[in-house]
Amino acid sequence: MENVHADREPAHPLTAREAASKRIGDLVILRRSPGRVTLVDESPVYEIEGKRPKVWKSVM
Repeated sequence: MENVHADREPAHPLTAREAASKRIGDLVILRRSPGRVTLVDESPVYEIEGKRPKVWKSVM
C-alpha cells in the first residue's frame, strides 16, 4: 500500500524539544522543500505505554 503522507515526511525529523520550540511562521524543511508553520497546537495525553517520564505535568 502506498504511503499517502510520504511527501510530508521530513528528511530529518524534529526532536520533541525542536518541535515544541516552533511558532507560527517559522520555517521548516520537508523533503528538501521549505514550508512555514501554520498551526501550533497541544493535545492531551490520556494513556501512555511503559513508564511515564520523570517530568510529568498532570492535567487531571
